[in-house]
Amino acid sequence: MSPLYQNDLVLATFHCKHTGSLRVSMVTLAYNDAAQNLSASQWAEGLHVAWGDNMQGPLTTEASWTKCTVLKGDGTAIPEVGESVTGPFAGVVGTATPPPNVAALVKKKTGFGGRQNRGRVFLPWSLSENDVDEQGVLNQTVQNVITSGLLGFKSASANLIQVIANRVYDLPWDNPARQLIAVTIGKEVISMTVDPLAATQRRRLR
Repeated sequence: MSPLYQNDLVLATFHCKHTGSLRVSMVTLAYNDAAQNLSASQWAEGLHVAWGDNMQGPLTTEASWTKCTVLKGDGTAIPEVGESVTGPFAGVVGTATPPPNVAALVKKKTGFGGRQNRGRVFLPWSLSENDVDEQGVLNQTVQNVITSGLLGFKSASANLIQVIANRVYDLPWDNPARQLIAVTIGKEVISMTVDPLAATQRRRLR
């Protein structure tokens, strides 16, 4: 069963490709289209340029932000789809990076409490090996570079309303049999901040 996507909900996914990996890493942000009334393709193109221009700064030269794809909800289970047409934005940092399961963590804040009113994204290939110490703490230089990119992206997309995308399930979140039935527009995101600790993802047994 496909979930329902709330009317005016925009889910924008930025695709990142590394020359040494067969897999694509992705970052997804959500927006409220009520004030803009843009097509999915217009959203994809504008966000791809804004994100690529600003977030190529922390990215290794071996990776690129290749495109942005968008799902725009209309209240049904079949959202409008769009994809950017501008080419890739290559990274500019010429140093070796950790494996993709070690990433910079960016926290999205709304000013409201509760799990449903905050979010996070993981930035792939945006840390050099020298940026992280033995305790996983990022040095101030790389924090500043990523923060500068995020601020630039926020400025370039200042007329857009970024939100938290709320996922609605038919059963409690801890029930393994649960199914996603809807994705809705949550609170507005007022800031994105870089966590001082690198995020790590453990490999799961299959």
